[in-house]
Amino acid sequence: MKTAALCVLAAMGWVLCGCGNPSSDPRVNVADQVGSDSPGSNIILRPVGQAFSALLGEGIEVNETTLRTTAQGYKEIQIRGYNRAHNIRRFDYMVEWLDAEGVVIPSTTAVWQPKSVQPKSVFTIRSVAPRKDAIDFRMNTRSQP
Repeated sequence: MKTAALCVLAAMGWVLCGCGNPSSDPRVNVADQVGSDSPGSNIILRPVGQAFSALLGEGIEVNETTLRTTAQGYKEIQIRGYNRAHNIRRFDYMVEWLDAEGVVIPSTTAVWQPKSVQPKSVFTIRSVAPRKDAIDFRMNTRSQP
């Protein structure tokens, strides 16, 4: 009985403290609501595997960020990730390009873009800098309103 109660308390602590994986690249910010599932969103209607997914806080993880220069001299990024959850993850993302001084380069493409990722699948986000003087980027995500 004591062992079972201790296991339940440990599991609750793990869930409450958060167990989502942060992005592997500090320039990519994965919001809490995007990177983790909420346990209340699928307890009743989903099978046991999905309940475990919710308890574990499975969601979007970013696995690889590639920054390269195109033949025309523009920077291009490709972000690859994986949806660990057992349900579709919908979120918005925005890529902002930065010049050598770290100032955001104004662009018509620096707006929130919707993204939908199928369960247990890989996804890719690509973006090309609006000007040749862009040297770095940052990407933010948010849960869809």
